[in-house]
Amino acid sequence: MTVAQLAGHRIWMPGIVPGTEWAAYYDDLVAEFGLTIEATGPNFGSDALLDTIADTPALATFMGGQTRLVWPAGHGLRRIPVTNPMPVYPHSLLWHAAAGGGFTMRRGRTRSRRSSAACARTPDA
Repeated sequence: MTVAQLAGHRIWMPGIVPGTEWAAYYDDLVAEFGLTIEATGPNFGSDALLDTIADTPALATFMGGQTRLVWPAGHGLRRIPVTNPMPVYPHSLLWHAAAGGGFTMRRGRTRSRRSSAACARTPDA
């Protein structure tokens, strides 16, 4: 299923806090693809989320394909891959860069720049 095909479906992502990177990410998805994303209610975890999705046939959610959870028997839920484009959380890019050593290298460069800048400053009199 493409992201554009999700337009018109209610997608529930509880616990999104306005003004956070996550909220901006979902706002961008809404703007780009005309999605309806509801952030109402607190996030009580995957079990509560899946129970609610199972009880509300018109409701869907995003969950990564590698998310580890006990799939509730009898709920009748399905995982449907979303593509073109595949939604990727911004922190995921850092996580994968860290696994390849890229994040450590970037962090080292940032630290060395900060150290140089700190040495160049003079204290206020």
